[in-house]
Amino acid sequence: MITERVTISTCGSDFNTSLAVFTGICGTFGSNPPYFNDNDGPDCDGLSASVNFSAAAGTTYYILVGGYGGAGGKLQITAIATPPPFNDNCTNAIPMTNGVVYTTNTVNATETGDPGLCCGYSLGRGVWYTFTPVITERVTISTCGSDFILRWRCSPESAALREQPPYFNDNDGPDCDGLSASVNFSAAAGTTYYILVGGYGGAGGKLQITAIATPLPSMTTAPTLSP
Repeated sequence: MITERVTISTCGSDFNTSLAVFTGICGTFGSNPPYFNDNDGPDCDGLSASVNFSAAAGTTYYILVGGYGGAGGKLQITAIATPPPFNDNCTNAIPMTNGVVYTTNTVNATETGDPGLCCGYSLGRGVWYTFTPVITERVTISTCGSDFILRWRCSPESAALREQPPYFNDNDGPDCDGLSASVNFSAAAGTTYYILVGGYGGAGGKLQITAIATPLPSMTTAPTLSP
């Protein structure tokens, strides 16, 4: 069993459905389910309900389906689980090479095991990369060209996965206009930087990410003036 992205859908039902997903023990569920939809969910248009969420391996999810306003009729319900990308968690972070563009689709990425919300923002469907400069240099990490709203965070190895990363961008960063995130920072030689990239509000899509390292200006010695 693995943590994966799950879609539960009532598409094809002939009445106005409502759908709630709970975890825990029967009889102890609260009034606010972690996942709920009335209609126009991620998998169905119109009056059929659907939800999509990160499902933890080994966890039993209880699904309550009913009719809006007490409606009833023919119910069709399916659960579809889709494995996430390889670099869905930090332990499988993909090492980046200077100047290489990495492309993936984050629609099926999960949030399981990722750090909590960063800087008060919502970051979902995150995937992981690393970058380790050989020399101390200026590094730009950019998601220009991606087709969804991005947020990203970066933590050096010595402070990995902390709640407030030293480098963070939502959009309109130094390398991208609009909704693609980017940052620029001084990277220490031999330090591994962990990069978590996700979508604003749980958005997902085609991700393009690149790391470009530029050596710092060389230091020159001022000429010695003769007395």
